[in-house]
Amino acid sequence: MVWHPESPAGSQVRLADLGEIYIEEFGLPGDYDEPVPPSARPREDAYGDRAVSEAARTVERMVTKLRATASVRSIITGRQGKQTLFVYVTDQQKRPLEGVSVTADVRYPSRRQTFELGLTDEDGFVRKDFEILPTPPGKRVVIDISVVYQDVAATTQIFFLPWW
Repeated sequence: MVWHPESPAGSQVRLADLGEIYIEEFGLPGDYDEPVPPSARPREDAYGDRAVSEAARTVERMVTKLRATASVRSIITGRQGKQTLFVYVTDQQKRPLEGVSVTADVRYPSRRQTFELGLTDEDGFVRKDFEILPTPPGKRVVIDISVVYQDVAATTQIFFLPWW
């Protein structure tokens, strides 16, 4: 639901189109998102020339911004056991990036656990299974994630809650 205070009384609360928002953010899920091969025709540049220079294609592929999102397998866990961290990385055009270095710093109430997740795959994903260190129930465990690709970096954060 979305609040629209500028609307007349009785129509200030409207349903958001979450499906559209999801597709804009992450693309179509599963097999619905078939890759479309690039056109075999040369593209025209701003002057109508049919050839696009190699320099223009290189600029088009440059990564100027990273976007990282993270999730955990279980938001509420036991105080010990296994947890899985998932990280997804895209560029400024929301294209998945392969070869991004991912590091996680897991902050428990009284200690830290740092590890490398490795590099993202061709779909922009990397995952890491790790042992949950003994933790008091009800205390958040925060995971700070750092991603680096060439000379561009970004961070994100997720948490989980050990309970039983």
